[in-house]
Order: sequence, then structure tokens, then C-alpha cells
Amino acid sequence: MIPALTIATLTLLLPSLAIAAQIIPTGVEYTNDTIAQAGQLQACIVTTAIISPPAPEIVNFQFLIVRGQAAFKVTAGDVDWIKQSSVAKRISDADFSTAQFSHPNAFTKNVTPEGQLVGMLTDDRLRKDFIDAFFGGGYSIRFKRTDVSEDRTYYIEQSPGADVVNTFAKCVHTMATVAR
Repeated sequence: MIPALTIATLTLLLPSLAIAAQIIPTGVEYTNDTIAQAGQLQACIVTTAIISPPAPEIVNFQFLIVRGQAAFKVTAGDVDWIKQSSVAKRISDADFSTAQFSHPNAFTKNVTPEGQLVGMLTDDRLRKDFIDAFFGGGYSIRFKRTDVSEDRTYYIEQSPGADVVNTFAKCVHTMATVAR
């Protein structure tokens, strides 16, 4: 009787539990970028391109310093590897975390008109910890697509290479120097 009761109880609870897919991607590539406006540097960016062919989902996670404020941006889409075409997918929620950095409420999150999620770090005391967590590798990106019922969690083991780190550091230094 107890096993039947337990199974019945679990059956009732299961629909309310969040389902999450955990993914360790087969391909991770880091690149640098910047945003300038009227000739003034506005943002320094490291983009993490995440793929796992033949799975169709592609994810871009961007670590940003925008006018001195730390942030992240998540975009996702599906690729047809044979036709080499892709379709963007809307994101409704996202988080970044490591074993040492787990502060989902430390970000103000907004969805862009294109369906990308931007999380701005609101507690500047966590800025150094957020930077160290990203550049140290071994982090997780959790996000929710509007067209898929389950959360997606990508675990990224690989950290950015020295060239990406150095380019980002120079960009942030230049932005800080110009802002003075």
C-alpha cells in the first residue's frame, strides 16, 4: 500500500516539477567584440558560441562590461546543419552560476524586442566575483526558451584563452581611461 501511495503522490507532483535538460556542449568558442557609439567605446564583450552538432540548438552567451557595469546576454536558435540555416528563438529567463557564484537575484533581467535576455548586475560588490567566475571557466548557463517547455542548462568547462582575456582587459582599461 505504501509503494502505491508513494507512486500516486509522485504522479500528482510530477507535472508541477520543472524539467531541465543539462547539456555539456561539444563545441565552445570565445571571441571579443566591442560596441561604440559616436566614436566612444560603450561596451567590451566576450561572446561564447556554444554548439553540439548534430543537435540543432546553438547558444551565444555574452559577458559584457557596458559603461562600467557588468552584464550578460543570452541568445539561442536552432540550426539546420545540412541547409546551413538558422532560426532565432526567444528567451524568457536566464541565469549564470558557478559553485562559487550563485546569485540569480543579483541581475535585473530584460528581454529585448528580438527575444534575447540581458541581465545587468545590480550589486556592484559582486562585480569582481562575476568576472572571476566567467573567466575561470566551469560555469553554467541556465535559460528558458519560450518554445520549449524545459529549462536548458549548459555547463561550460573551458575558460577563455589568454588572447581573449587580454583583449577584453585592454578594452575595459581603454573604456575606463576614456570615461575619466
